[in-house]
Amino acid sequence: MPDQDDPKLPAAQVTPALPDPSDDESPTIQISGDGESGTNRWSGSATVPPPGTPRRRSGLGRDDEDTYDLPVDDDYGPTLRERFRVWRSGRRRPAQVAPPPQPPAHPQTGSMPPQLPPGYTRAAPPPGWYGPPAAYGPPPGRPPQRQDRSGHRPPVNPYPTPPRAPRRRRRRWPWWLLFWFLAFAACCGGVTLWARPFVDQYPASIATEADVPGLTRSKDDSRQKTADALLGKVESEQWDEASYSVLYTDNRNRGATLLATTRFVFDPEKDLTARFADLTGDLKITGDAAVDAGTLGGYKRCGTGTLNGRTVAVCGWADHGSLAVAVFGNRSVDESSTLLDTIRGAVLKRG
Repeated sequence: MPDQDDPKLPAAQVTPALPDPSDDESPTIQISGDGESGTNRWSGSATVPPPGTPRRRSGLGRDDEDTYDLPVDDDYGPTLRERFRVWRSGRRRPAQVAPPPQPPAHPQTGSMPPQLPPGYTRAAPPPGWYGPPAAYGPPPGRPPQRQDRSGHRPPVNPYPTPPRAPRRRRRRWPWWLLFWFLAFAACCGGVTLWARPFVDQYPASIATEADVPGLTRSKDDSRQKTADALLGKVESEQWDEASYSVLYTDNRNRGATLLATTRFVFDPEKDLTARFADLTGDLKITGDAAVDAGTLGGYKRCGTGTLNGRTVAVCGWADHGSLAVAVFGNRSVDESSTLLDTIRGAVLKRG
């Protein structure tokens, strides 16, 4: 089209294309016209993409790609690249650290503690070191200082009280030693008390030739025959057993027959009760009961019986080393019991 046919319109500025993020400073072409010479041309600037860059297409047709806009303000604001740089620089900005809180003033003097220069921090104390508290005043857990009646306030100790020393662990081995000692003593003491009668009373023997106060030994065939028959009821046929039968007479011609055996007896009471039961068929023993065994210990039993049509007293003793039964004629049970203790003390030998 010739220049004289161009419409005479005021100069307009072409809206530049959006800047390419890869290149902000693209070259531009300025087209201007001379209004005085009568030749009016369009003027404006356009972004020229570099060679090889694909051309952007809008929603318009091919013929409508080059359009003209009305004049607008030249301030388009920051480009996308500039906005991206600002946003990126904002993410890398170091975080603002709030200044540490200032310690309160001293409650008495009102002075502030010394401040550290900016950028410096107070080093932590080494472990185990008990220094002054970080803030002035009494340490945590200690009640505030009180004034006395005169208004005097004792000085505040800036150093906290050191922790109490750990409690010393008690040694348990002395208690265990005492426990085992007492257990051993109780065990051994109990065993000793239980076994002492066995040791003291066994073994034993009967001294048939020993003299008994108030009695003399005698020999009577009929009495000896009866004594031998009754001795079989007292014997137990134990392997360590020894049997004895002795006849005695006093000054009033009252007889006393001793039937004795020596052997190990585990239960004296049970054994003597069994011997009395065996003699019941021959002596018709009635009213037998346990009586005091005297100083020699063991077990003692007395009752009333009948021998050859005459009333007799039957008494016997038993311990862990001996067992004996005596038959007394014309005597009471109490007198016979006392006389049996005298015979036992004279004829019984232990050890």
